[in-house]
Amino acid sequence: MDNAPLQRPPISVSRLLTSVFFLSGFTALIYQVVWQRLLTLYYGVGSVSITLIISVFMGGLGLGALIGGRLAEKKRDRMFLYAGIELLIGVFGLASFQILDALGRVSAGCSLPVTFLCVSLFLLIPTTLMGMTLPMLTKIYGSLLPDFGQTISHLYFINTIGAAIGSLTAAYGLITFGGLDTALTVAAAVNGVMAILILVCRWRWSRTDRPPQPVAAESSSFPMRWVRLWVFFTGFAAIGYEIIWYRVLGVIVKESPYAFATVLAVYLVGLAVGSFWMSGMLARHPQAAQRERFFFGIQLAIACYMLVSFAGFFHLSGIRPFKWLHAISFGYMMHPPAHWPHFVSWMQYARDLYLTVDIVTWPFLFIFLPTVLMGASFPLVSALSLRDPNREASTVGGVYAWTILGNVLGGLVTGFYFLPRWGTENTLLLFIAGGLVFIFPFYRRFQIALPYGKAVLTVVMVGLVAAGLFPRRQALYGAIHPNFDYGTCFIEEGREGVVVTYSKGERLINYINGLVHGGRPNYDFMQEAVETLLYTPNPRKILLIGYGTGELCDIILRSREIEELVVVELNHTLMTNLRKIPLIQSSLADHRLRLVMDDGRRFLIRQTEKYDAIQMDPIYHSTVYSNNLYSRQFFELASRRLTPQGVLMVWSSEHRVIPYTLASVFPYMRAYSHFCLASLQPMVKNEAREKAILSSFSREDQKRILAAREYIGDRAVVRSMGAGAPVNEDWKPRCEYYFGQSALRSEWR
Repeated sequence: MDNAPLQRPPISVSRLLTSVFFLSGFTALIYQVVWQRLLTLYYGVGSVSITLIISVFMGGLGLGALIGGRLAEKKRDRMFLYAGIELLIGVFGLASFQILDALGRVSAGCSLPVTFLCVSLFLLIPTTLMGMTLPMLTKIYGSLLPDFGQTISHLYFINTIGAAIGSLTAAYGLITFGGLDTALTVAAAVNGVMAILILVCRWRWSRTDRPPQPVAAESSSFPMRWVRLWVFFTGFAAIGYEIIWYRVLGVIVKESPYAFATVLAVYLVGLAVGSFWMSGMLARHPQAAQRERFFFGIQLAIACYMLVSFAGFFHLSGIRPFKWLHAISFGYMMHPPAHWPHFVSWMQYARDLYLTVDIVTWPFLFIFLPTVLMGASFPLVSALSLRDPNREASTVGGVYAWTILGNVLGGLVTGFYFLPRWGTENTLLLFIAGGLVFIFPFYRRFQIALPYGKAVLTVVMVGLVAAGLFPRRQALYGAIHPNFDYGTCFIEEGREGVVVTYSKGERLINYINGLVHGGRPNYDFMQEAVETLLYTPNPRKILLIGYGTGELCDIILRSREIEELVVVELNHTLMTNLRKIPLIQSSLADHRLRLVMDDGRRFLIRQTEKYDAIQMDPIYHSTVYSNNLYSRQFFELASRRLTPQGVLMVWSSEHRVIPYTLASVFPYMRAYSHFCLASLQPMVKNEAREKAILSSFSREDQKRILAAREYIGDRAVVRSMGAGAPVNEDWKPRCEYYFGQSALRSEWR
């Protein structure tokens, strides 16, 4: 393509370009979901590991935006360059399984600095390429819409809608019914389609007349350093609010991968709607002063909505029927339900129907309106940043890079400092106060005839009243959780989320991010531990994955044969909260117990010790990342860490796929109503040990433990019951992405 200027393209080209913008956002979210999921297989799901992965991903996008902005200004044949970028992303997507597998073999379970290096090596190339696409497309599309504000608003709207649909498609469709590998293959194929579409646009675009000249809007009177500061603040606050929303909504609608995808989709749709709305506003208001007032007003509106929504939720949480609605959502573990509502009675049907839609309802109430305002901010601040109408690509690249920088630092500071140190409520007040500060430039721009001192005093008084109505620290989660008349309530908020424990004497009920995780006394837990000890020939060294409330740990240590019990627990916040309770303090004091704070899979990868028994009672199968501990590859890893006659005990909240997966690895099994024992050698019960262990319990407890023993059958029975069911693979997390199971059950049979 020569240096001749391009004329305004026909409408068909405009539609093709719009399709490219949409598909660019669509594939980006699929890649983000899949790559983040795959990286946890090798580097763990701890808060530090997840933050490193997300930070590197976002950092690559910011770096790419800067590079793409400069290249778009220099290169004449931008369409050809853009097609090459999409092809490179697609090729990397197809090869990413092999690349990550090779990288993981030599670096899995490594230290955090090495983890950061490996994640960077894997992610920086594709994310830099992905970050280059937005400024590149902005420059290309600038010939269609000469007004920069409309260009960036339209582009951001289409791209973000594509991202929202990509998030839902990845979770509810591609991964559920195909797997992670299928999702990557589809995304890579779409990259190829985009490259073809952009080349078709290039071919159809004639080169005879000059394009329409850019519309020069009035420049902002604020220095660029102030505009960059605004951009950084909006990026910082946006990701801070997002982390808080995920935390609060994760407690209400639990931590399934579908909840994550749905909340993200609502977030992205809000951004897209805001961008679309701002497109018209920028066209009607080209004056810089008006745009500045819009920007300051938007930040004020976001802060006010956050104040009203969270304070309103807190005060309404004790009032019917609002109390009933949030109690129904909190009391159900799977969002959305695994099955569509079935009519039993009108009351039951209404409840089930509500549970089907509450995964969208709660995010919509908390997130949609403020994200509309956030979505309006990006094109608005981009328009305020434009100083040269002919350098729109570098402007967008710079704004996007400063936004990403704010995102990364906002995520790190909010997740690792603000929330653990100050809690959700105080962190929210800090962000709200930061947003309310924009009232001063807003006041200055409107030139309101009110003395400045009185204006400041008014703002301070309103802020104090609002802060008085806002929930105190830990009060918000106290309102969300059930109000048990059950002894003392201990609440701890940290990097891993929110832990709420009710304690009364020997009794405990424990919640982690809204899900019940352990309770005492629990005779099912007792039976798991006892049965494992009975079928382990020499139970001297045992590994326990997941501390829970310590009941498994206590039962194991009742055996005098135990020389060392290694407990691997991921959640620092859980242990901090439980250590407040005298019962747990005494439990942790046993000299034979060694507590290791780590991801269970990561722990087994990075060390080679052998154990006489491995017991795991970690998380529900529907929890995000649960497949890391329920896949065939994990069971193979566990088998390599067992002594020749060692026994693996696996608790399961799913009773078909997980036992069937376990049977694909171990030749010997014993299946019970809520757990399985598996071994590489035949298992023989030790009758003498059974008498010795049971004698340490009261007669009443002995009866209840024996009553909890519901034996189902051996490996042949498990394989018969699971005939036709799939096996959980690292790449095909069937149980974690449970939504398709009801549709697939007839096929499994």
